[in-house]
Amino acid sequence: MFSADDLLNDGNDVVSYFGYDYLGNKVKKQPSFNDFWTKKDARGDFARPVGAFRPIYMFGYILDRFSYKDLNFNVGLRVDRYDANQKVLKDPYSLYGVLTVDDLSKGSTWYNYNVATDKNDNDKKAPAPTSFDKDYVMYVDNNQSNKPTIVGYRKGDIWYDPFGKEIADPTILSGLYAGGLPIQPWLQNNKDSIKSTTFNPNNSFEDYRPQVTLSPRIQFTFPISEQALFYGNYDVISQTPSSSNFVTPDDYYFLAERQAAIGNANMRMERAINYSLGYQQRLSKRSAITIEAYYRERKDQIQIQRYILAYPITYTSFGNRDFSSTKGMTVKLDFRRSGPLRMNVDYTLQFAEGTGSNTTSQSSLLATGQPNLRTVFPLNVDSRHMLNVTIDYRYINDGKGGNRGPKIGNKYPLENAGINLLFRTRSGEPYTRAALATPLVGGDFQSTPIIGTVNGSRLPWQYEVSTRINKQFVIMRKAKKDNEGNVVKTRGPLMFDVYTYITNLLNTRNTLSVYGYTGVGDDDGFLNSPQGQQAVTNFQFQQSYRDLYTMRLASPGNFNNPRRIFIGFTFDFN
Repeated sequence: MFSADDLLNDGNDVVSYFGYDYLGNKVKKQPSFNDFWTKKDARGDFARPVGAFRPIYMFGYILDRFSYKDLNFNVGLRVDRYDANQKVLKDPYSLYGVLTVDDLSKGSTWYNYNVATDKNDNDKKAPAPTSFDKDYVMYVDNNQSNKPTIVGYRKGDIWYDPFGKEIADPTILSGLYAGGLPIQPWLQNNKDSIKSTTFNPNNSFEDYRPQVTLSPRIQFTFPISEQALFYGNYDVISQTPSSSNFVTPDDYYFLAERQAAIGNANMRMERAINYSLGYQQRLSKRSAITIEAYYRERKDQIQIQRYILAYPITYTSFGNRDFSSTKGMTVKLDFRRSGPLRMNVDYTLQFAEGTGSNTTSQSSLLATGQPNLRTVFPLNVDSRHMLNVTIDYRYINDGKGGNRGPKIGNKYPLENAGINLLFRTRSGEPYTRAALATPLVGGDFQSTPIIGTVNGSRLPWQYEVSTRINKQFVIMRKAKKDNEGNVVKTRGPLMFDVYTYITNLLNTRNTLSVYGYTGVGDDDGFLNSPQGQQAVTNFQFQQSYRDLYTMRLASPGNFNNPRRIFIGFTFDFN
């Protein structure tokens, strides 16, 4: 009853598909990217096929261990190759082919153009574009004109005025050199349209260029004596794009109509570089200390970005724009078992900073119309202080008659039983304090003014104690014998372990997330704010609105779980 175009509905999709046709049938053969513009069904309607996402991953590694004098090395190299196996825009700032400086004099064709004049000095004209790098994209006042005026340039994400001076905000070029008209890229074919039957995708799109990364890894240990050693580690880790890296032809086809963020098919792999250096020292026969300093750097992380002055429309997508770093130090005390007791204590001091905590951290900035600025601030996971204490107390039959626990009669009721306590505490993560109360439903959180800086406030400290109590029963089994009484098979014991595991033993309430205006996790302050009280008066059943709004505030993710008790058993045999 309907064609593919009917169901795509000018970008207001009734259906969404890839790897299947618009009727929901799995495609038998992967369609090409260009088929979306050319392939028709038996009725002569456009079929609009969209292929499945089929990236190609390849990797290999080599590892070697060797020693040189007192140094022990573990050295390796990993090679990763990633191919998104899809079409990407030749220029993310234009749906159509654009002219670069190099295109001006290709072959025998010369393009007619004017150059902008300095508005403060009418006699000072911009230099000819041939004086710039060949890969500069030229921007004009009117790309439909036969002789446009060149008003600026762009190389990648960096913009320049017509005199070659780098600028942060390209929108100023409109008022300075284009007479208030929006500047546009100079197109290779100004008659082209992505919705025309003559549109040639090969002018706008190209194959993804596979990316190859080398990830070296080096680990060494250097024993100083029998009681101490140094160790170090350096490694590079590559990760294929984690999100927002699949784009379908209809995303480009309906770019202007949908006005929504789309993925970036040309995403690169993300990388992490780790450094660590540590020192271990024996303190006594049953205790040791470890001190380790580390630094982790992450590059090419995915972040939302706006392609300002993209043609034919400014749009939002994603790119490898973010970076972050984590530096810190850990001190560990290990008290090995002495009788029934064993204890471990470790403390970590760390600082985690970067330009974004997740792929949409820059949404608020983009919502205000600002350019793609990047500022380093504490990440959402920046917990400066962390302390973990583990205490394990148990009676184990060591086979020598010791450490079996108290004896009652001829029995040792606590033999192979124990209790493990884990105490964890950490300082609160950062959050951004809001200056205005914003309603949970329909509120514009991205444009809300803030107090202080991004992630400039802190959650309270968090504390939790957990425990595990278990008792193991050993059931001996007789050896299996043949008819003559000879042992033909030794049968091991049956191990039956009963345990109870209790999380948040003290039922402590920790705040994991808060509302930015109040700084607490169960009240966003909107109902009691002036704007909230004004909003309530617009409802006929005001008390009902208050009650339902208060219920909506009760987000379980804002607090930790209460005390939980698990009871179970394990049964092992051979």
